[in-house]
Amino acid sequence: MPDSPKRPFFGLPTLLGGLLVFAGILALGYAIGIYMEWLPGSKVVVPKPVALEQPRPTVEATAPPTPAVTRTPAPTPTMRPAPTRQTAAQSSAPTPTPRPITGAMLAPPGPSVYDTPMQAADADDRLYWGDRPHPGMAKHLEIPSVGIDTDVTEGGVIVNKQGQLEWQTVPFIAVEYRETALVGARGNAVISGHVVTISEGNVFRNLYKVNIGDEVDVHTAAGRFTYTVDDVKLVPPNAIEVMSQTKSPTLTLITCGGEFDTKTRSFSDRQIVVAHLSDWERADTSPNVALDAGATP
Repeated sequence: MPDSPKRPFFGLPTLLGGLLVFAGILALGYAIGIYMEWLPGSKVVVPKPVALEQPRPTVEATAPPTPAVTRTPAPTPTMRPAPTRQTAAQSSAPTPTPRPITGAMLAPPGPSVYDTPMQAADADDRLYWGDRPHPGMAKHLEIPSVGIDTDVTEGGVIVNKQGQLEWQTVPFIAVEYRETALVGARGNAVISGHVVTISEGNVFRNLYKVNIGDEVDVHTAAGRFTYTVDDVKLVPPNAIEVMSQTKSPTLTLITCGGEFDTKTRSFSDRQIVVAHLSDWERADTSPNVALDAGATP
């Protein structure tokens, strides 16, 4: 019988198999390099907030004026007059009976009452509320100067898969925490959002561009509240004091910052934007228009 032809040692299937094995080794090496942050570009770094590079407005401290002190000379001691004895006639004098006060006699107050203007008991509340919308949970947030435009939902403290308490994050939109103040009210309203993720969006990707004096518009069911940025800073992840309550209407925005650690799956810092309430506008609604047009309530 004729000898069968010998197959070449490096045939096409062998070559393709070797290429696949080599590609798999390269992919494994690349994944290890990314995880260990050995390869260029493997570190995810959020740019440092631009406000940290800008000069902060300084307020010159002026010493309060020292009030002039006028010393009153000590009174000169005088001899007490001798007590005067009353006679029996003087001590037994009848006491005049005052006239009963009638309705017509109740009105006239003393002239000194008009020296101090009268003020309503709730004057401070009237001045505080004015025509502003009623405080509420945020529905939408805009920062026109940096192009941030996102819906906002309500969230709070939750239990994660490890059984630990943590602040809730929501994909693709921002979240306001119900444990903090309402938008527009006295206190600190806290809203957070993702900066850069693969599967949960990056609504606060441009938050690092926010500068002192920029305006933040927060919409609620009752209207719009405008806050003006006072401070931008980077803090450690455990700096929970940024969520502390305040006496005046305050807005705090939180997102991740610094460098991403692939081992802990977390960023090294948190970027904080603090703003104060500077303007507001009621929602432009006309609830009676539909009824006037014949619509069914």
